[in-house]
Amino acid sequence: MALTVLVAAMVTPEAKAQDQKRMGFQRYYERNEFLMASPGAMTFGLYGYDNPALLQGVREPDFMFSWTSDQMLGDITRWGLFTAFPNASFSFVNNDFADVSFREYRIALGSGSDSYAGGVSVNWYRGDTEFFNYKTHLTAGTIFRPSRYFSVGAMSSATFDFKYHELVLDLAIRPFGTPALALYGDYVLDDGRRVLSQGKWSAGAAVE
Repeated sequence: MALTVLVAAMVTPEAKAQDQKRMGFQRYYERNEFLMASPGAMTFGLYGYDNPALLQGVREPDFMFSWTSDQMLGDITRWGLFTAFPNASFSFVNNDFADVSFREYRIALGSGSDSYAGGVSVNWYRGDTEFFNYKTHLTAGTIFRPSRYFSVGAMSSATFDFKYHELVLDLAIRPFGTPALALYGDYVLDDGRRVLSQGKWSAGAAVE
């Protein structure tokens, strides 16, 4: 069981409008609906759907099913199936909204050691992709865990023409050296925010 508390920076209407013009692919905080915390705060996160480097921690086949809904099970708007094997994974997310419906597919590969790992994923869409101008893109990620007390992660996503891109940095601290408590924070820069002070951030704590 995981309990997560998330505190996120507020986004102005102008910033939201800018995001709509510069989508290209599902951004980090959109994917966060399925995350318990920043990727590096959890043992292997969402099996490469978040940071492909976390596949290094997968020791045997596993899967997870998640959904989001405004009315418990009565009105499911998004659901995802995440399957993983050692060093590889496949993710499928179905999105059904009032005016648009699309599906997201992601294949990820990752490897390394307990202290450092890297990975890459390819991501593509089917359905009403024109609405957000969604395109096939690549994500590269790394995770650095020099000790059991903290970790640093980084992810970079971009379309093949590099018109749309995003950089994510995250930090997690485990005061007890176990997943029992993780304090985390993340910071995002993308094609709409290239100045460091314009990035988005979130911070919180996860208890397992």
